[in-house]
Amino acid sequence: MIKIRLYQPSDRQRVFKIAADTAFFGDEVEHFMEDRSLFCDAFCAYYTDLEPHHAWVAEEDSTVVGYLLGCVDTAQQHKVIRKHILPGLIKRIAMGKYQIGRLTLHYGYGLFMAAIYQKNVSADIARYPAHFHLNIASVNRHRGIGKSLLEVFLDQISHEGVKGVHLKTTSENKAACALYEKFHFNIIDKKTTSLWRYWLHRDIENRCYGLMLNLPKEL
Repeated sequence: MIKIRLYQPSDRQRVFKIAADTAFFGDEVEHFMEDRSLFCDAFCAYYTDLEPHHAWVAEEDSTVVGYLLGCVDTAQQHKVIRKHILPGLIKRIAMGKYQIGRLTLHYGYGLFMAAIYQKNVSADIARYPAHFHLNIASVNRHRGIGKSLLEVFLDQISHEGVKGVHLKTTSENKAACALYEKFHFNIIDKKTTSLWRYWLHRDIENRCYGLMLNLPKEL
């Protein structure tokens, strides 16, 4: 039986494993980055280490099989990343703490070029200040786990008075897009990207979905 509960520090290794195992459109991160610890430190550690009270996990037989990592103040998170997380990553890279190979360099160059040519999607964080990342272990998909995790997170931040939430995904994640649309998320930004052309041999669409919460009641 699946149990949904708040994240605990002891879940960190399992959450990181699921994140890395599903990073490439549901497949392993090693398709585009040699060192999965670099991926997890860059894209997951903020949530587990600095905002664990907005992280949820799905557990079955004492094993975490899915997670939702949330943030209610994206603007503040960006500041923390710039001042602390990014400098720490750069320092560890310079010290040789991570394995950096051809795939990582190609991916990093693609991210840089996407930023230069404004190919990244974004949300108006004044309207949608919260965001989240949702992942389910491959053998546990299509069981309604994502729906359950999303429900508890949206309920949590609604009670906290958060007025809007967003997420970023791609057109490749068809099941995820269908889930968000069932929850009445709308596409608020979309752009074609060539970031994954090296691996997929085609362009895909970056998407940013948004949902307004706690809308003021009409008089």
